Amino acid sequence: MLRLALLRHAKAAPEQPGGDDFSRPLHERGESEAPMVRYWLRQRKIRFDLALCSPAKRTTMTADIVLPGVAGKRIELQTLYHCSINDILAALMVNAAEAESVVIVGHNPVMADMAHWLVGHGDMEQRARLVGGYPPGSIMIADLPVDTWKDVRQGCGTLVHFVRPKDIAQGS
Repeated sequence: MLRLALLRHAKAAPEQPGGDDFSRPLHERGESEAPMVRYWLRQRKIRFDLALCSPAKRTTMTADIVLPGVAGKRIELQTLYHCSINDILAALMVNAAEAESVVIVGHNPVMADMAHWLVGHGDMEQRARLVGGYPPGSIMIADLPVDTWKDVRQGCGTLVHFVRPKDIAQGS
């Protein structure tokens, strides 16, 4: 059984006219919400063997805040910036062969797309929330009844958790 988490970067600063999207940092709100996600994961003793992270500024800042004490090795991959579901699957097959649990820190729309593609089972209330949107700082965790990342298929995942920063703030 494998476990995959998809962490959308925390709230980013607005894009500036003529600015570089790749270099956008976190917004103050993102900097204050990201530690709540780390706390939520630690309280539940959720850990990941590996973190795969887009190298964009807002994703690395999110990873720097959320992952200490939560994830082992971290790899930044350019292919996770402006990527597709197939890019995520390829990154898992190439980089996570020895990992049973992986967190990917990335961007929408692919975080939401991947979650919807992956999850076919689990708590209906959480699944309904997942369909309702994937706000910045949200994390989805799914268990996958497969032995290798190459065996991951659409709908195979069981949703274990889908948590948004506002859920954590409200004590969920």
